[in-house]
Amino acid sequence: MHTTIRQDSNLTGCICLIGMVFGAIHCAGWNFLFPSHAELILWRISSLVITAVPLSIASADFYFTRMPDQTSNFVEQVWRGPIDFIITCGISVCILMYILARFTLLAEAFVALRDLSPSTLAVVRWTSFLPHI
Repeated sequence: MHTTIRQDSNLTGCICLIGMVFGAIHCAGWNFLFPSHAELILWRISSLVITAVPLSIASADFYFTRMPDQTSNFVEQVWRGPIDFIITCGISVCILMYILARFTLLAEAFVALRDLSPSTLAVVRWTSFLPHI
């Protein structure tokens, strides 16, 4: 199946938007209670990273797909290569940060299980809530 650059760019934009919504859901836990202050800071930083990285990837995609390859200005021709390299390296670092942030959030979810309130472990008699025969 053959797709155009515009279709690929639109797909990248949609995926990045979904990624930003996913990060925003994690930012909803900004003021939740955590067992320690360090865990709160880790959660907040990781939530911001997984929200911001898709935006940077979408920006880089816009730069690479919308900018013309043939530039008429000599200065633009000279600086195009180094700018492309810097953006590519920056996106690589962002992707690494995104992966680390996702693992941090996953680990934090499991680590938070060590500090459950006693009411969490209360036995519920479901038969009193559900109709039964």
